[in-house]
This record gives sequence, structure tokens and C-alpha cells, in this order.
Amino acid sequence: MRRKTDLPELLAPAGDIDALCAAALAGADAVYIGGEAYGARAYAKNFTNEEIKYAVRLCHERGVRLFVTVNTLIYDRELDAAYEYCELLHSLGVDAVIVCDLGFISRLRKGLPDLELHASTQMGVHNTAGADFAYALGCPRVVVARECSLRDIVRICEGSRAELEVFVHGALCVCHSGQCLFSSMVGGRSGNRGECAQPCRLPYNGKYPLSLKDLSLCMHIPELIDAGVASLKIEGRMKSAAYVFGVVSVFRRLLDERRSATGAELEYLEGLFSRGGFTDGYFTERLSSMTGIRSESDKRSTREARTEDIKLDRLPVRMLAGFEYGVPSTLEIALNVNSRLFRTSREVVCHAVGAAPDRARSQPLTAEGVESRLGKLGGTDYIADAVSVSVDEGINLSPGCINELRRGGVEALGSALNRPLFEILDIKASCAEALKASPIGLPTVSGAEIPKASPVGLPTASCAEALKASPIGLPTVSGADLGKSFNIASIFREESYLSPEVRAACEGYFDCVFLPLSAFKSAEALGDISRLGVIFPPVITEREWEAVRGELSSVRALGVDMALVGNIGHIVLASELGFSVLGDIGLNIANTASMNFLRSMGFTEGVLSPELTLPQVRDIGSCVTVLGRIPLMITERCATKACEGCDACGDFSLVDRLGESFPVLREPPHRSRIFNSRPTFMLDRESELSGAGVSMRHFIFCEGAREVLKLIACAKEGRAPDFPIRRLGKRPLTGKN
Repeated sequence: MRRKTDLPELLAPAGDIDALCAAALAGADAVYIGGEAYGARAYAKNFTNEEIKYAVRLCHERGVRLFVTVNTLIYDRELDAAYEYCELLHSLGVDAVIVCDLGFISRLRKGLPDLELHASTQMGVHNTAGADFAYALGCPRVVVARECSLRDIVRICEGSRAELEVFVHGALCVCHSGQCLFSSMVGGRSGNRGECAQPCRLPYNGKYPLSLKDLSLCMHIPELIDAGVASLKIEGRMKSAAYVFGVVSVFRRLLDERRSATGAELEYLEGLFSRGGFTDGYFTERLSSMTGIRSESDKRSTREARTEDIKLDRLPVRMLAGFEYGVPSTLEIALNVNSRLFRTSREVVCHAVGAAPDRARSQPLTAEGVESRLGKLGGTDYIADAVSVSVDEGINLSPGCINELRRGGVEALGSALNRPLFEILDIKASCAEALKASPIGLPTVSGAEIPKASPVGLPTASCAEALKASPIGLPTVSGADLGKSFNIASIFREESYLSPEVRAACEGYFDCVFLPLSAFKSAEALGDISRLGVIFPPVITEREWEAVRGELSSVRALGVDMALVGNIGHIVLASELGFSVLGDIGLNIANTASMNFLRSMGFTEGVLSPELTLPQVRDIGSCVTVLGRIPLMITERCATKACEGCDACGDFSLVDRLGESFPVLREPPHRSRIFNSRPTFMLDRESELSGAGVSMRHFIFCEGAREVLKLIACAKEGRAPDFPIRRLGKRPLTGKN
């Protein structure tokens, strides 16, 4: 959906109050922050609950919206506390919450229908179907994947009901968002939980193939405006206030003047922070020269960068007070709130009531004296612009009572600002206009009843009520019904499965073997496909959609009816083509609510997040990866090419400083799938698996035929292999433990 404002919103990061003030002073239209939990930057300073309350007021009095990140995976034991936290955020007047966990989103939509939700980039939206799914789930805004090109962005803007938020500046993850398990599996610090240790910044094979330059789209502002993007997002919640002020100032100027950056402005941005310059490779579809590291020269430039004195001006308020004998004193205090983005303003008027004046015994109140006392607003964000006082003759009121009246007025104004900015400005048009559009026609198949999305939470009651009458249906699928006890395998090397010995070893042991889409191009060589399923590509960009749809349709025509699907945008495709579906690892199923949500759409089961422990697995009760190298990353760029060249694709490993070797396989068209150096292995601990109720088991094979046979033999015999392994959960272990 194309934006409804003249220019895109400029959305700035803030890791503390100083950075928040810097963002507002520099001209941000909105700011996003994290609280002390559930945010994807656990090691930023972040905001206490009291600081969030103040941040909401500080932003709203300047016409700036405030969003809070709650965009980590949430475990079962945390769901209640996380929900209560969002209740608090809603009560404080936060404008929106940025979320990614499917089960948690569905709970918020049901319990807090007026809380606006934004789909985090962690949800991996690369196409219109993904944006529409998030919208139907209850997120009117979607932060699209950073790997989207301009072509993708334009088409999604034109085709989706959701408004789009696009990253335009800051650090880039080399892995597709929401799909990185590298830090978790290797170092025990989960990126999906905000704890990333950034192993991508380390050397491999003597180079830095995974360390990307920072993103900057400062040279593409006119294109982004024309595309209809709703919000331009700057990354940097762990950056300084000086950095935030500098970057936001430049992008504010570029937006207002509708132009690209000059050479001098680009150089200034590089001086604030860069890794050997910037990249726009994903946006332009030119993926060469994207790697970069933080050099000593870069660090020196940051130290020497010119910074500004960051101090917000106090805002003028109008005050009108009345003092009459025997009647409670009154104060009217008013602030004009102006929104640059929405080109509107509204005077917020609040009232306070104080003590009643007595007859004066000596010195009576004077208008001048009361005006002076009411105007003492030091220690607040305000300055008295106009004070008008009506005072009866011959009355008196203590200075303390007048001060209390003033404090009551300021508190009332603060309370009036602790509600969503749309409500303060009385903006309802955005929702009303959205309702005029025809609902999304997402396809359904026979089977489970189509669940209706809870109302999309926009900030006014009238909008919420209107949307209740216009629900948008989520797609349903047919579940891949394998019973309550089964073994399934994902084999990523076609040549391994083509080995007669491997096929014989799989026969009778696996209820279904899933192969990548590319493997079915030689379908005749695969032989009997009655027990084969297809692994949906982890990424299907908008520009690839029709081509991939055609390939999947051909596979379905062969008689393949089971699919592993790991992206929300691909569920609709599986539904259209009539596949029976299991959820793949990429869906990040980490709690019972998420699994139940998928089951409500027709999924029989899903492969749970490999970050879970056995007790967490027991509580959810679904399919678990018990053997195999966990896929750690999906990279848009070829990781092999960066080290050895394309000729090595499919037979290459990244080797870290400790000698650990991480296999890299090509993911068409030219992406890379990086696997863990050590396979997870649990088949020698049958009592533990049985005790946790693990009867639905997933195996992963990315090795050659000989290694696959060894692993299958170990699984069948219940013995650990004679090389280092790891156990279920994210704890890094060594040896055969």
C-alpha cells in the first residue's frame, strides 16, 4: 500500500534518552527504542519503564511518534510477562510495538486490538504475499527484508495492503533476517533473542567474507519517495547521540529537498561511522564489493567527526488561571502539537483544580505575582509563552498552593500526551481510507476452517470498531499427516540422495525425505517419488515469485504433495498449489502459541526452533531436529565466491580461526546456505528424547553420500559418531558430550 503522506516518515533509532533527544532535534518523524527485555538489541543501554513513559511524552509534545521493539522470539514461560509488558506500553501511549513472534502476535491481536503492531524485519518479508500475511495477522506496517531490491519494494508497495518500512542506513546482517543461528549454535548467544555475538565480523579462510559494509541509501531518496514507501528507517540503537543526530540531520535534509546526497554529505556520513564505505548492493541488485571491515582509518574518522551541541528547546505553553474567593482555583494549560509528517497540528488543552483562596489579611494576590509564579516552569520541558490570570480583589493563596496548581497542570498535560499521537491529533483518515480498499483475497483450500485475523490495531477506537466488520482471512493449508510418530529427513545434496546406498538406507527408516526444489529438475533420476517432499526455497523475492511458482507447480504435477515451508510469505503459495505442509525451521517456532497458531491454519506439525532445550520441546510437543548440521545462515551473496570463486560452489567450507569447518551449499539462484561445523546428535540418548515426548523427529543431511550413510548408521544403532557433535539446544559443547 502506498503511503498517504507527502513524504515518507523518517524513523530514527535511540538507545537512550540522549539519543532520543538527538533524533527529535534532528528532525525525525518517529523514533524506535527498546525496553529492558524482548528487544533485538539486548546489549544496548535501552529504556526503563519510567524512561519509556517520559520518552512517549517527550516525543508526542514534538509531534513525533514512538515505537518500542518487542521483536525477539518469546518462550512459553515468558508469554504472560511479555503480554503484560505490552499492556503497560499501551497504557503509556506508545504508538506501535514492533513484533516478530507469530504466537505472540496472535495473542496481542486478540487481547489488545487497539495496540498498533508493526511486523519486524525478523519476520523475513521479501514479497507481497508475505506483506499481506503480516497485514492479515494484524500488522498494518511491515518492515521488509533488507535484501529487497528497488524492484521488489516498488511491486510490494503497489500490491500489498500493508504500508512498508525500509531500512536506509546502518549496519547490515549478512544473513537474511530471522534466519541466523550462527551466534546461537556456535557461541550460545541467540541473535533471535537479541544477544548476537556477531561471528559474521570474524575472519574465515583468512578473509572476511561475511562482514558487510554498512548500508546507505542516501543516494536513492527520490526513488524511495516515488516507490511509495511509508517509512525510511535508520539502524543504530547501539550508536551514540552524536551519530543519531548527524545521520538523521542528513536524511531530514535529503527528504525535505527530495534529492540524493552530495559527495560532501556522503563523506560526512562515512566519517560518523562506516566499514570502508557504504553499500547499496541489495537495493541495486549489484552484490559485488559489499564486504568491509572497520579499519583504523574508519575509527579515526569517527573520533574526529564534527558533532553538534544536542539540546532540545523548551516548548511554549499557554496558561489561563482564575482565582476567586471561596472557589477552587483553576488552571488551563495548552500546548500546540505539530506534526511535520501529517501536516497538521492540534492544541492540547488540559485543566487543573487547586485550593480555594481566602480573604487576604495583609498582602493580597496580584495578577503580576501569580503570573510570575505560574511561569516558573524550570525543570519541565515547557516555557510560559502567554500567561493570563484573573484574580479577585482582596484574596490570598499561599505560594505553595499556587505551585501545586502549576504542577497539577503540567502533570495533566503530561498525561494527555501519554496516548498515541494519532489520538492526540485526532487522525482517523488513514484507517477510513484503508477500509475503502477491497479486502485481500488470500486463497484457501478445503480442510480446516479459515481463521479470521483479529482486527488490525490502529490507534483510535472508531478504527478498531470499523475493522472488526472487515476482517481479512489468513490462508489455510492441508497438513502433512504423518501421524504422531515419524522420522523425516531434509537432504540438501541431490547427489547424496541419488546414491543407491543412501536411498536404501532411507527406505523404511524415514517416513518422508524432503529435497530442495532444484533436485526435482532431474526428477526421472530420483525414481519413486511417492515418499518425497519438497523443501520450499527459504527466500523468494517478489521478482522471483512467478518463476519459483512455476517450478513448484511442476513439482506438484509430478505427484509430490508434501512440503517443508519456512517463511510466512510462502504459506499462501503452498496453499494455492495444494501441498500438504509441515513448518520448517525458518518459521522460528519457539512457543506453544506459535505452534497452535500454525495448527489453526491447517499445519499438522512444525519443526521447532533448534534453540530450544528438551524441557521447552516437551512443553510444545512437535517435531524436533535430532540429527544433523543446523543451517546457520542464508546469505543473499555467494559466500563461496567471496573466498574461492564460483567454481567451488557446492564443495566449499568456511574455516574459522579455531579450525572449525562450516559447509557452504549453493541455494539457487546464487545464495548460500551455511551449515554448522558440528552436527546435532541425540539418538544415543533415547531415554531423554522419550522422556520429553519426542516422537516426531527431523534429520538434516548436507554431507556427501559416505558421510550420510555413517550418520544414518549411527542413528539406527543409537550410538554417537566418532567426531565432535553438539546436543539439542543452543549450548555450545565439545567432544561427544
